Amino acid sequence: VTGVQTCALPIYKITRIPDDVGNLRELERLGLAGNRLTEIPRGIGGCECLEGLWAHGNLIGTVPDTIGDCGRLRHLMLAGNRVRKLPDSIGDCKYLEELSFPGNELESLPETIGGAYMLRVIDVHGNKIAKLPDGVAKLKSLEELSAQGNLLTSIPEDVGDMRRLVRLNVAENKLESLPKGLGDRSEEHTSELQSPLQS
Repeated sequence: VTGVQTCALPIYKITRIPDDVGNLRELERLGLAGNRLTEIPRGIGGCECLEGLWAHGNLIGTVPDTIGDCGRLRHLMLAGNRVRKLPDSIGDCKYLEELSFPGNELESLPETIGGAYMLRVIDVHGNKIAKLPDGVAKLKSLEELSAQGNLLTSIPEDVGDMRRLVRLNVAENKLESLPKGLGDRSEEHTSELQSPLQS
C-alpha cells in the first residue's frame, strides 16, 4: 500500500490493529489514542517511514521487538497504558527523540536504551521502576528526564555528567543520594532538579 502518510483513529473503541499495518510503507504518523488496544502488532516494524506513534490511553501491555525496525521513529508516545517492559530493540531506534510512557507499569528500562543516542526527552513518571540503567548516561542529547513517582533508590552516577540535561524530576521516589555532578553545574548548565532530597 502506498500513499498513506497519516492515519488517525482516536477514540473509536478499536480493540485490534491488524498485522498488515506494516504494508503501509509510507506511513509517517499513526494516532491511536483513546481506544481499547491491548497490543501493538508486530507488523508495525514494516512501517519503515514511521516517525510518530501516539497510542496513549489504551490497554496496551507490550511493545513488540519489531519497533526497532522503525528506523525513522522520532516520537513514541504511550502514556496511560499497561506496559511492563520495553524491548531491547528500542536501542535500535537511532532517530528517537521522545519516549513517553508515564502512567504505565514499567519495572525497568532496557540497558540498550543508550543506543537511542538522539533521545532528548524521557518521561516515565508514575511507573514501578526501581533502577535506571547505566545506559541512560550515554544519552548525550538528553535534555529532560521525568521519573517521579517510581521506586528508584539510586541514580547512575554518570547522570551527573550529562551536560545537556536541564530538567531532572525524580521526586516521590526512595532516593538516598544524588549523583555528585548535579551540584557542580555552571550557571549556563543549571538543571531544574526536583527530588525527594530537596529541603
